[in-house]
Amino acid sequence: MTEFRWHIDEFLYFRGKLHVNGWAFYSRQTITSVGYHLPGATARPLPPDGYGMESPDLAAAFDNAPEAARCRFAYQIDVPDAQQAVQLSLTFGLADGRQMVAEHLSRPALTQQPCHQLTGRFFQMLHASDGGRVLEIGSRALR
Repeated sequence: MTEFRWHIDEFLYFRGKLHVNGWAFYSRQTITSVGYHLPGATARPLPPDGYGMESPDLAAAFDNAPEAARCRFAYQIDVPDAQQAVQLSLTFGLADGRQMVAEHLSRPALTQQPCHQLTGRFFQMLHASDGGRVLEIGSRALR
């Protein structure tokens, strides 16, 4: 088994905040800290209470690995713009002082979630059509 495992369940940028939820664990050591890094900026720590949520489903999926039993995380991170949010990486500090890095966080969220797959398919169908009009039903209230 790979020693460092991670997955992003939610990657959402809205009004200057990146909402990122998922799980991460290292099979041989405890993760003791979490931080983030934006290109061209200094790495910053994240609050310790955002990591370590119960995850019995993951413990069961990974042969009852004790490190996987409390490996879920949820953070809201202030990020100036969406382009920077896509480039954000998370760092997970281990008990021995090493840092594990999770990069390209948005890729799984944008390629594996059914909603995003359907959106991509919709735009492919529009591109392939030979003209016509599109009627958008529904709207969002903007403040």
